[in-house]
Amino acid sequence: MALDSTKIAAHLQLGEALNATDRLAEALDAYQAAAALQPDNFRALNKIGMMLDRLRRPEEATAAYQRAREVQRR
Repeated sequence: MALDSTKIAAHLQLGEALNATDRLAEALDAYQAAAALQPDNFRALNKIGMMLDRLRRPEEATAAYQRAREVQRR
């Protein structure tokens, strides 16, 4: 990421590593950065929902999951 912060895969992988170590807010930031780079990225949107669920933010999680489903249907 230090070399090229525009790599969506790098943000997603960082999110996975942070999630695995229970650094949930930071994982959410990483997934949101991936979604900012590619707003229709199903994986990023779905992971945002998962992090929001884990952070006990159910209304926001529901909205994120809905957005992910909309993207997937296209």
